[in-house]
Amino acid sequence: MKKNYVLLFVIVLSTIVSAVPYYGWMEAETVTAGTVGLWQWNASSGNAVNSVSGGLSLNRTGNMGYTAGKFGNGALSPGGVASTDYWQIGYDNGNGRSMDAIGPDSSLSAAVWIRPDVLPTGASTRQVIFDKAYSNTPSAGYELYLWYDSISSNIYLKAAIGTTAGTSVLQNSVISLVSGEWTHLALVWDADADTLMMYQDGEVLGSTVSAGSVYAPSVTGSTNPQLLRVGNRIGSSYGTFNGAIDDLKINDIAIQYAVPEPATIALITLGLTLIRKRK
Repeated sequence: MKKNYVLLFVIVLSTIVSAVPYYGWMEAETVTAGTVGLWQWNASSGNAVNSVSGGLSLNRTGNMGYTAGKFGNGALSPGGVASTDYWQIGYDNGNGRSMDAIGPDSSLSAAVWIRPDVLPTGASTRQVIFDKAYSNTPSAGYELYLWYDSISSNIYLKAAIGTTAGTSVLQNSVISLVSGEWTHLALVWDADADTLMMYQDGEVLGSTVSAGSVYAPSVTGSTNPQLLRVGNRIGSSYGTFNGAIDDLKINDIAIQYAVPEPATIALITLGLTLIRKRK
């Protein structure tokens, strides 16, 4: 009978794992399969250290600082329409190459916790969360930002990636944000499904299918050499994010962010209980 309990738990667990949902975003992040960058701002001064062995730090520029984060400390971004405040990888011979999809037609996931202190308004319509030299060119990277629509008075989360065709894959969805409250956001490019997705707190906020599209930097020999910038964009100021940022994580695989269903939690708890009884 005890062997049957263990077999039952193995079957249940394999069923759960086969769906490949990722719940790790709900706690302080760790380096997992495909992680190329993880910044947690757990220091209180200086640059933000990359938790990936040999990874590049994010250099602090302007009035960026530290504050209480979602987990431990976090980054403080002061906002501003024409601000020159940001965190970025030092620009040196294409240092940003490693902070991207690796390999031909690769996938990409970039996720972060944010706590907006001041939401976008008609006076300051955009707030950039992170940017990897996004533009309408074959060498384009990716970008995630907030945008205020003065006509509808809605706030949108907008994501964009560049493709080898020189055109962009875009996704934008209305997002619910509360000043002073933390929320988890993610941009995911699934190369197998040719789909760009956005997540908020483990749920799909919106998606765009672009059949045949290949994320430009994932093509061998043309990986986006530009630096990664957090809290602002590359090239021209789009508006700096106003609030706190924590646990920025980049993977070169498509991650399915999810929230555990009550039934899933119950099954795992049951399985662990049976194993304890077996002992």
